[in-house]
Amino acid sequence: MPVTHEQDVEIKEVHKDFNTEDIREAVKSASEIIRNLEKEVVPELIELGRQFRELMERLAGTGTAYRE
Repeated sequence: MPVTHEQDVEIKEVHKDFNTEDIREAVKSASEIIRNLEKEVVPELIELGRQFRELMERLAGTGTAYRE
């Protein structure tokens, strides 16, 4: 579907609001968020998984009906 002149003008207006520095800052911010998740959240999830596995092993040892 072709872009109308009005849509083209609207797109160009939106693009004028963003410059290269804004985009760099957004990418930098997103990268920092990802790094923080990797450092803080992932190790916690791994530890929770380990604790869950231990709990399930203990439950299995008591005759509780747990199956993976």
